[in-house]
Amino acid sequence: MVGRVRVGHTMEAKVMESCGVTLIDENEVLAATSTVFIKKHSLDTPCICGVTNLEEALKRLAEGAAMLRSHCVNEDMANINNVVKHYQTIQSDIAELSAKSEEERKTYASEKGVLPHLVSQVARLGRLPVPFIADGGIIMPIDVAMAMDLGYDGVIVSQQLFQAANPEKRMRSLVLAAIHYKDPMRVAAIAEDSGEIGMPS
Repeated sequence: MVGRVRVGHTMEAKVMESCGVTLIDENEVLAATSTVFIKKHSLDTPCICGVTNLEEALKRLAEGAAMLRSHCVNEDMANINNVVKHYQTIQSDIAELSAKSEEERKTYASEKGVLPHLVSQVARLGRLPVPFIADGGIIMPIDVAMAMDLGYDGVIVSQQLFQAANPEKRMRSLVLAAIHYKDPMRVAAIAEDSGEIGMPS
């Protein structure tokens, strides 16, 4: 079970943890209570945060985020554009970082106010060191496949799923698209049999 909390609301996170959620989502779509994010190392429950670039990712990791996701601009609107843009931006940032010398990376860490060892780790791996999940109102199998093909580790689907004529059928199609994203013909068949989007009649 995921507990969504407002950015910076430490007490809300503690309450969610006491209620037994398995993941805390410090979510930017909700009204923020602070410009300072929660210090997540004090929580036993893993946390996920939205990011749009490498600097944000490194800062959220330093605060203790166990997972990262693309920044959800509006949870009620499907926007694969942001999912693609955020992934490409972060990968571009990582490529630039990997091309820097060790001294340049130290300077980067100092200028951005991020931890040097995280900078070195990301440069060495050539990717974020935690799971990076696509989030942005996704409800179409072909968009799930697109996100997985880009390099995301998973996808958070839109709550609009529950407004579909057959939510179970559509959810199954999204899961299958994530599994078979390397096979375009299989994705086409999955998309064709995913059911209608919209309120049940």
